[in-house]
Amino acid sequence: MSSDLYRAGHGARSFRHGHTHNLRANSQRGVARRGAYICGAELPLFGNRPEAMVRCACAELTCIVNGPWVVPSSGVTPDAFPQAVEWACWEGASGFLAGRAVWRMVIGHPDVEAALQKDAVVLLQRLCDVVDETVGG
Repeated sequence: MSSDLYRAGHGARSFRHGHTHNLRANSQRGVARRGAYICGAELPLFGNRPEAMVRCACAELTCIVNGPWVVPSSGVTPDAFPQAVEWACWEGASGFLAGRAVWRMVIGHPDVEAALQKDAVVLLQRLCDVVDETVGG
């Protein structure tokens, strides 16, 4: 491993959801065993499954990582991301990375400042509230 930091599970999207999750979990286990620090891991099952399945997969990830980890928003819609972050945080995630789910609606918008205020800031505040209520509470 050339770096002590690794974003586990990245690039496995082409497999079907069940296989993708297994591939990511195996990848994360292998990386963790080698002593790399996993700082962010795509949300198990992209948060697109029943709550119990997603939370179970997040709990498994917490055991694999054995340290703080955050949820990037890739693969999760802006509307679904706050709920997915909540589930992940209840199962051990430390927070989120403000990625595609937050900025997608701003990029290319004719009025970037208005889009930031109307969409991105509102979503970021909601996400921060979720983390404060789960991790900080």
